[in-house]
Amino acid sequence: MEVYINIAVRLIGSISQSIKLKTLFTIMANTPSMPGIKNSWSLIAFAKAHGHMQVGKFTNKETGEEFESCIFTNDSNDRVFVAFSSKMGTLTPREIAAQKDRLQVVELESGNYSLCRVGENSWEDVDLF
Repeated sequence: MEVYINIAVRLIGSISQSIKLKTLFTIMANTPSMPGIKNSWSLIAFAKAHGHMQVGKFTNKETGEEFESCIFTNDSNDRVFVAFSSKMGTLTPREIAAQKDRLQVVELESGNYSLCRVGENSWEDVDLF
């Protein structure tokens, strides 16, 4: 009888472990390991689509922390915030104007936008032919 109980305990433990592993693999398969890029534009193309660009200091409503960000405002007064890439750091309006041809805006899967240098945080073409 003791042998049957030990086998039953091992079987239940094995089934339980199998269910845990299956659940873990399902979660891992359906969860991105890091946010990916949904879209990207040159800075000029993004400005044409989203309006006048400004740089300013803003306050995070949840944390009270101040941060600098870009904001694009169109003729309908719709606004799009674009954060500075952490790799690139904050730029002044003069620096942005001087580097405008080497900057791009990327949209992350989270829905947030980021200003970065061309080639950073972007999809790269692969020449297969």
